[in-house]
Amino acid sequence: MAPSSVTLRVRIPRDNFDLTKTVQFRLNQTVIEACVTIREKVTEAQQEASSGGGGGASAAPVNVQQFGLFLPDAYNSEDDRRGLWMDGQKTLESFGVKDGDLVVYKSRIRRLQIRTMDGTRKTMEIDDSLSVRDLMPTICARMGIANHDEYGLIQEMDEQERMATLRSKTGTLSRDDEKMNKLKRKWHTDDEGELR
Repeated sequence: MAPSSVTLRVRIPRDNFDLTKTVQFRLNQTVIEACVTIREKVTEAQQEASSGGGGGASAAPVNVQQFGLFLPDAYNSEDDRRGLWMDGQKTLESFGVKDGDLVVYKSRIRRLQIRTMDGTRKTMEIDDSLSVRDLMPTICARMGIANHDEYGLIQEMDEQERMATLRSKTGTLSRDDEKMNKLKRKWHTDDEGELR
């Protein structure tokens, strides 16, 4: 018989440190219900929700629905940028969590600075759990852009990062060209790809 509960390590990011607690959940609980359980059982989660999740006091009242569970990448659980936001309507069981797995309880809302091609900059709060496709209508509406289908997001790179990317692409292409030339010689092909 399959287990009906799971014990997860819940990490709660704080200003100066990350707090990790062990909490038991029912596998058939939705993620939203799991967040309620965390707020009930872990006093630090209540404090995090009352401070707005970003550390420090918040002027606006905090909606506890803005918090969610993030399932970090299994190979790099310390990096909160890689992983999966757990959908609030799905059960914990649907994510395949096992005893001892790590989840992060944190605010889904974060600040994002947007810069357009003409240099205009605007900082806005976005829901980090949404995909870029789902964010674009909101971002474009706030920027005064009519057609969101024609726009996307790219991460800004400094000159050093841009050059490193170009060097790695150039190296890959030259290596592939060498392989192609070897194969052409081995199989005795001409430019049209026909065998001789």
